[in-house]
Amino acid sequence: MAFKTLLLSLLFLTNHSFPQAGSPVTNRQVWLNIGAGPVSYTAFSEGGSSSASLNYAFKNKIWSAYLTYSARTVNLNDQYGQCCYPDNDPRIWDAGLHFGFMAKRRFWFATFTGGPGIVKGEKGVGQQKEKFFTPALSFGTQLFFTLPAMGLGVYGFANLNVEKPYYGFTFSFQLGKLR
Repeated sequence: MAFKTLLLSLLFLTNHSFPQAGSPVTNRQVWLNIGAGPVSYTAFSEGGSSSASLNYAFKNKIWSAYLTYSARTVNLNDQYGQCCYPDNDPRIWDAGLHFGFMAKRRFWFATFTGGPGIVKGEKGVGQQKEKFFTPALSFGTQLFFTLPAMGLGVYGFANLNVEKPYYGFTFSFQLGKLR
């Protein structure tokens, strides 16, 4: 399902002419995204994720440097009501550089980006945990409603790597020059 959504987003963004009449995207935008949300490693393994990205856009092109941290969480509460993180939960760092396309209007924009990344994390159970560091191919999409200097929206991501592929999204806040 997530792959179909990413593919449809790519088709939408690449099959439209940019900019469209009446709403030119001629200036440069620079902004920072910060957010948190759910992530999924497999159909039976879900958790939480946080993300940050620094973005630069000119006309309909966008460059994005990103960092995400993901950890599987468990809905178990101890006697104090705090969430427990069992010893076998994966914790993954992902960083990379994306390039892509942007559709922008006065109060919103959408992007689709992709590019190389690196993934660092742990896998295994208990004392047999194994650390890994591997290259990755990652994709991202953004949909934001914006004011001149801030915005709210969703940042979606997918990471394909040989150790622990995953996908998710974060509800994000933006700061920067958005118009």
